[in-house]
Amino acid sequence: YGRLISAGQLMEQLEEDLVFYHVSGGGVTFSGGEPLSQPDFLLELCRGCKERGISTCVETSGFAVPEVLERILPWVDLFLFDYKETGRERFRREIGVSPETILGNLARLDAAGKRIWLRCPIVTGYQDRTEHFERIAALSRRYICVEKQELLPFNSLGRHKYRQLNLEDPTEKTPVPSEKQVEDWKKQLRRLRCRNLEP
Repeated sequence: YGRLISAGQLMEQLEEDLVFYHVSGGGVTFSGGEPLSQPDFLLELCRGCKERGISTCVETSGFAVPEVLERILPWVDLFLFDYKETGRERFRREIGVSPETILGNLARLDAAGKRIWLRCPIVTGYQDRTEHFERIAALSRRYICVEKQELLPFNSLGRHKYRQLNLEDPTEKTPVPSEKQVEDWKKQLRRLRCRNLEP
């Protein structure tokens, strides 16, 4: 289910696809888990990529000490910034941490002029609220470096893992939204205008 690998070993594997990065205009995305929880490893890889002309992207929840973020900023071209909930009290209750660190890091990325895609998971009955979409729109307008917002509807792709591990699936009764419902959410987000709400 996994193996230990050094940054140097991984960099060698990434270099094998150099021709594809250059032809496609693509690059390497560091995801997780949370990549910022392994800052030294991530920094070495991002530096290695940039030295070889490989575009870099980091997918993050934004939950990291600011110093970690500052260290990798020069080496990352695009941040996929997951934002799971809005409204401070609801954020604390549903996510389990205060939103201040995450919002502060989003502001830091914007101030540094980094490209940002805001990615927002949507679970029916939780985040499919008009107020939530209003706050996403407000957040996107506040930070000029947010190039776009992506809604990520709940899917059932992980359910087989629970079965394989003989674990109870906590998402068993969570509905998978229809394509029409997802399109309605996207239309709603596009229609909304900032109403000066705090994210």
